[in-house]
Amino acid sequence: MNFSNFSDEKVKLKATLKINGKKVKGKKITFKFKGKTYKVKTNKKGIAKVTIKKNVIKKLKKGKKYTVKMTYLKDTIKTTVKVK
Repeated sequence: MNFSNFSDEKVKLKATLKINGKKVKGKKITFKFKGKTYKVKTNKKGIAKVTIKKNVIKKLKKGKKYTVKMTYLKDTIKTTVKVK
């Protein structure tokens, strides 16, 4: 899985799922961000996208780092994002 960051106005989390080098569609990926869980299926290009609601965005502090976990079956990627 690969991960994409977010912009200042909209928080968009995006992951691309590849198995044996091929993009896979219709698989569930779970995102965990700020204590909330988002479950999304990959599209035909193997991409799962989540747009975070504005009420969550308002609680983010500039300059602070937040943890994002993405899970597919037993594989988990943990990364941090920094608010600018």
